[in-house]
Amino acid sequence: MEAARGDTAVANGMTRLLANTSGRARDCLLSEMGKVAARSSCSSPWSPSLDLQANIRPAAFGLDRRLTISVIALNTLTGLDQLLHGSNNLHGWGQPSFPDRTLLYVRGFDPTTNTYQYQVNEHFGATNGTRNAFRVPFQLAIQGRLTLGTDPARQQFNNVIGRGAGGRLNPEALKARMTRLVPNAFLDIIAVNDSAKLELTPDQITRLQTAGDAFKLKSDSLIDKVANILGDSTQKNPDPMTIFAKLQPSMTEGRKLATQAITDAKAILTPAQWAKVPDSIKTPGLRREGGGEGRFDRGGPGN
Repeated sequence: MEAARGDTAVANGMTRLLANTSGRARDCLLSEMGKVAARSSCSSPWSPSLDLQANIRPAAFGLDRRLTISVIALNTLTGLDQLLHGSNNLHGWGQPSFPDRTLLYVRGFDPTTNTYQYQVNEHFGATNGTRNAFRVPFQLAIQGRLTLGTDPARQQFNNVIGRGAGGRLNPEALKARMTRLVPNAFLDIIAVNDSAKLELTPDQITRLQTAGDAFKLKSDSLIDKVANILGDSTQKNPDPMTIFAKLQPSMTEGRKLATQAITDAKAILTPAQWAKVPDSIKTPGLRREGGGEGRFDRGGPGN
């Protein structure tokens, strides 16, 4: 910035530049006034970018959602810029910002004063995307992906809802299945009292029974929600990922309920009694009965 001193043309050019440039460039120039500018002391603005993608997974024609058709719009802002403003009046949407970094041009040398003569670049700091020599184009692409064989997520989903030769289970059948699979730590501890030699007192048995009944009411409520979602017959061929997303709140609540049940059961027993409780009861989760039934993973009525 020292070049601006003692040169009227440069001083006038700097005055015009400061009056017309962007606030970011103006602040940078003013902060460096009267000294040699530091390296990389000015910064350019953010460059916006937007890509869009739509996925279609048809269930018809026996595809069973194994075919994914993707429509991808790359650098959508550039496409909107051209659509709204025309090719001859682009506003630079979606283009990277390459601000003009040259502040002064050398226009000559004065041997009498042994100094260079400068001209101010009044476009310094300009970030208009239309000035870029290389532009990022708008692109539209269509992709297709076909999954061969059985999709693991759909196979697990079909196992859970009972889809197969017997058809899809209704909500009541799903409730009956999941009720058998949901462990009740309180009642399970009572059941192994003799075999594990826990020597529960009558008061402990009463407290476990009461807590077990309360747990069953809460778990039955969660099972109803899950079964109604899984057994919804209005959706002939639902997407497993969509169904699992709907189940997520109930599954999270189920994990908390199962974990709290273990904590409460442990508080009723003495440390010596708790040490004798089988690990299968201490670990909350759903049990798998037989090899043919679907199940959710550990953590309550779902995962």
